[in-house]
Amino acid sequence: MTLSAKRLALFGAACLAACSKGPTSIAASSYDRSCATVADCAAVYEGPVSCCGTGVGCDNTAISQRALAAYSSGVASAMQNACGGNSVCNGGGPSPGGSPSPCGTGRIACTNGLCELDTPPADGATE
Repeated sequence: MTLSAKRLALFGAACLAACSKGPTSIAASSYDRSCATVADCAAVYEGPVSCCGTGVGCDNTAISQRALAAYSSGVASAMQNACGGNSVCNGGGPSPGGSPSPCGTGRIACTNGLCELDTPPADGATE
C-alpha cells in the first residue's frame, strides 16, 4: 500500500468514526405537526445543525406544542452528533441571553389541521 493510500485509509477510518454518530440535521416532518388552533403550534428551526448549536438558524417552520420536548431532544442529539459524539462545547455556540435575534418574524398558523410558519417575503413586499 502506498503512503497516499495509507493516508486515505486512515482518513476514511477517522471520518467513519467521527461522522457516523447519527443525523446532524433536524426535520419538522419527524415531529407532530397537527393542530386544532394556532395556540397548538410553536415555531421551530428545521435544517442542518452544527456543533454547539452554531448552525441552528432562525425559526422557519412550526410543529405542535405537544412535540416540543421531543424536538428539543432531537436538536440536542443532532448537536452532539455534529460534535463527533462529544456533549461538551469548547467555546462557540450561542451565548445565553445574547444579542437580539437577527431573524425576521413569521406568523404561526394552523392550516387544515397542520402547524405552519408563514414568513414574509425577504424583500419586505406585501401581497
